[in-house]
Amino acid sequence: MLAHARRRRDPGERIIEAMLFLLREIPADPRLGPLFKKGREDGRGMYSVVTMEVSHHALRAVNEEGGTLTAREVDELAELILRLLHSFLTEPGTRPRTEPELRALLKRWLLPAIRPRAA
Repeated sequence: MLAHARRRRDPGERIIEAMLFLLREIPADPRLGPLFKKGREDGRGMYSVVTMEVSHHALRAVNEEGGTLTAREVDELAELILRLLHSFLTEPGTRPRTEPELRALLKRWLLPAIRPRAA
């Protein structure tokens, strides 16, 4: 996932590409895919200590390469991303978005929160 995301220079774009990678790959994985079938309500594993730590580690790695988020913001963003991933994986909607549509949605709403802000 990180290798895929690092193809982008902008830290925000890296995060979005990592999310798209996971949204594409998790359903295809024979071990992970069944955990996120449509309508499955037990998402506790998504928010386990291990999952949160892995997501924090990945976000810290992306952030250290040109990002400006504080440690607290990285923690909050990791939680938000996990919740978004869980939602998109378990309830893709009545008309699931294509990858380009999903990329546009994530760029429109997440990039402003991730990109550097004026002091």
